[in-house]
Amino acid sequence: MNARAPLLVGLVLTAATVSLTTFVLGTSKDKFGDSVTYVLYGDFDDASGIRAKTRLQISGIDVGKIESIAHARSPDGRLRARVTLRLLNEFPVYENAMLRKAAESLLGDYRLDLDPGTPDHKRIPPGGIILNVRSLSDLDEIQAQLKKVTSNVNQVTESLSRVLAGPEGEGSLKEILANVSRSMAAIERTTAVLADLVTGNDKVINGVINDIGQFSSAMAKSTQPGGDIKAVIENMARVTGKLDRIANSVDGMVGGDELGQEGRGQIKSTLASLNDSVDRLASITRKIDDGQGTLGRVVNDSGLIDKVEGTLDDAQTLIGGLSRMQTDIELRTQYEKPFYNDNAELQAGVKNILGLRIVPRPDKYYILEAISDPRGTSTRKLVSVNQGGVTTTVEENDISFNTLKFSAQFAKRYSFLTLRFGIIENTGGFGANLHGFGDRLELALDAFDFTRRDTVNSRSINPRLRATGMVGLMDHIGMQAGLDDPFNRSLRTWFVGGVLRFTDEDLKALLTVAPMPK
Repeated sequence: MNARAPLLVGLVLTAATVSLTTFVLGTSKDKFGDSVTYVLYGDFDDASGIRAKTRLQISGIDVGKIESIAHARSPDGRLRARVTLRLLNEFPVYENAMLRKAAESLLGDYRLDLDPGTPDHKRIPPGGIILNVRSLSDLDEIQAQLKKVTSNVNQVTESLSRVLAGPEGEGSLKEILANVSRSMAAIERTTAVLADLVTGNDKVINGVINDIGQFSSAMAKSTQPGGDIKAVIENMARVTGKLDRIANSVDGMVGGDELGQEGRGQIKSTLASLNDSVDRLASITRKIDDGQGTLGRVVNDSGLIDKVEGTLDDAQTLIGGLSRMQTDIELRTQYEKPFYNDNAELQAGVKNILGLRIVPRPDKYYILEAISDPRGTSTRKLVSVNQGGVTTTVEENDISFNTLKFSAQFAKRYSFLTLRFGIIENTGGFGANLHGFGDRLELALDAFDFTRRDTVNSRSINPRLRATGMVGLMDHIGMQAGLDDPFNRSLRTWFVGGVLRFTDEDLKALLTVAPMPK
């Protein structure tokens, strides 16, 4: 086997990767490098959701980043999370400064907001500690308030249960209802009397008003020279007589003499309806006291309240986990070219990969990928053929190109090494990633498809191995190159392409401008 061509390609690929890496690292400049920043520290009781390289902002503008997070003991002996901050030299921080954790989305995107304080206080020197630190974010405070409200509702419910439980509570409630019944009956009788008074004595009242008008006119004339005092006295007598008749009519109606059979029937019907309402209210009260119905169980069953509190605690735990979760989306496109053209399973083409990375913790994440692969997928079938009474088993290979494949992996990181295992392109496999230069350089090794066979003679062949080198050019864009299946000569392939990555912050910005469905 001639190994010169693969060796030359490998050397060229290695030289290109080293040159590209040197160029990128030489031309890229960290905005918050050591030469333009100084170090401060902040001690947090709870640093969950904060990661290295998290943004540090003043008034919503980036002025620094988090360099590292480690445990440290405070002067009182407590173990706290010490966050190392790297801040631009042009921003001094004073002793009355405040540092707090702020949540930017439910996906777990956190940042640190810094109030640098005022110049009338002493400046904190480089290497100093910011003492005023708030470990709870806005979401954490809302969850604490919800839990406090739940506790208050529980106390009110227990108080209501104690008031209504027992004979004393039932007696007090019955007495209140009896007083309400008597008051309603008195109001009903007064209303009926007033209604009959207005409808039955409309003409009398109008006459009284007219007489009062005549009386006023006569009084005016009487006071003038030549006024008739005798006419005034007669008018006053008539008014007094009519007022006396009205008073007698009202007294008769209140006593029941003027209401008649129909009026008394209406009063009795109203009282009967009011008594029925009081009986229904008493029945409802007894059922609540006996624990019947939803309200009865809420008042009397303390276990139900405990279940509600447990549900709220579980919901708080779930929301807290979701708020600390990070989600990244990765798009990779690469051109693949086989070294040799003597295998029908291979063809030159473009491979596209859409990946979703779910990161519940900085050192653990899950990978889900959908792959559009130009490489053929071989399917073996055993077919029985009967010729001349003799049955022969024939093996057939079916090759499908440009098929859609899926990967689902679990990854765990240890310092500069990440180990992965799961499903890689529809088969079981495992892999490893080596990180360097602040994660801007990455080397990925994959091993999968351990049960492959040659499509020509059906013999077992080596598992599929793949080595990929990736270099980050800027925040979201990178390049990649690698070698696929190097230990099977007829399947050996090289590839080169680009990488595009989106983080939670990019997704949040996209959602704010995306059109909403109508």
